[in-house]
Amino acid sequence: MSASIGLAMIVVGACGGESSVAPADQPEPSVASFDLPTFPPDSDEVCEPLSLLGPTSAVASATAVELAPDRFVSRADNVYVVLKVEGAKVLSRHEGRYGTPAGDDVDLSLTTVLVGPFANAGAEAEAVEELLDDPAPVLVVSYAEIATRQVRPRLLGAGHLGADGRIELLGPCGRRVQPSLDRAAEAFGTIANADWITRVADRESDEAVATQADFLGLGPADATKAFLDTPPADRDLTLTFVPKELRRGYLLVAFVLNMEASVRGGIGFATSAGRSSIVDTSQDAAAVNVMLLAPDVGTVEVVFFDPNLQRTSLGVFDAGLFDPSQGTVVTVTQAEDGSLSASVVVMADGELEERIGMTRDQLEAYREQLYNW
Repeated sequence: MSASIGLAMIVVGACGGESSVAPADQPEPSVASFDLPTFPPDSDEVCEPLSLLGPTSAVASATAVELAPDRFVSRADNVYVVLKVEGAKVLSRHEGRYGTPAGDDVDLSLTTVLVGPFANAGAEAEAVEELLDDPAPVLVVSYAEIATRQVRPRLLGAGHLGADGRIELLGPCGRRVQPSLDRAAEAFGTIANADWITRVADRESDEAVATQADFLGLGPADATKAFLDTPPADRDLTLTFVPKELRRGYLLVAFVLNMEASVRGGIGFATSAGRSSIVDTSQDAAAVNVMLLAPDVGTVEVVFFDPNLQRTSLGVFDAGLFDPSQGTVVTVTQAEDGSLSASVVVMADGELEERIGMTRDQLEAYREQLYNW
């Protein structure tokens, strides 16, 4: 279940209201008291370089990081652990394709960084505990719109800053990713410093591809064979994992995800030709994802994953509703009994261009570029 990349804009709706700070239950909080998930047993599916680093907006050093006694509650009523950061210094920035989110409640000062509402691999409980104790802490953050027009830095990964500028990632997922970061950086004549991390965060960069390939144990000639040897339904159809020479056998489909349910977890898509990445339901604003459909796919299943990655089907839909030229709206709702369901409709003429901020010519040129990079 890899991180998302590429073409389609996902907009996750959030309810309104004011942000607030909820008091902690204990005067001396620990990470454990906030019930952050630990490293999951099926970590191979949630811990890989682009999942951890892909959303990176900035890499920052600090003189100290402390756990705040209070939790932060967003306008969308999601509860976050708060890290108080002293002496923050941005070492490198990565400007995403759609820039930094804007809003009426924006704090990118890095005096505080949020964790949660459920931990991603790289910012799991173990990594946060190690970050709090590190004498030269590094924070890999995403400038995320955590609710409608409410933007904060969110922790993606924790690290230690060496004297030579090399960053050693902390936590179980960080240690699993680190050797590939180091080996790929060495192949490019550099080290895994802050600039390297932000280059890997550009999913379409040579650095990202090299790091991911090393992590998967693939040489250039192995990627196609490995992909074809994987049973079709199990193939990861995130663009980075589809070999270039096979991409024209799939369709790049733009879609919008409207979350009318307030739940912790993620939404994924499964077909007989492969599966997409999981969309974090706590992200209540624009995010980027790619969904690839083989031309002969008949249906698309919309799936909800809870924070422990337990899977619940929200419905199976005709693949024709995922129209590559029109775009698609996927809406997830919640019944009074707490059960979730999904509905799928094709966008109206012109809606796709408006949603993603591209003309039709720009959209088609971008789609063509992604088939070839």
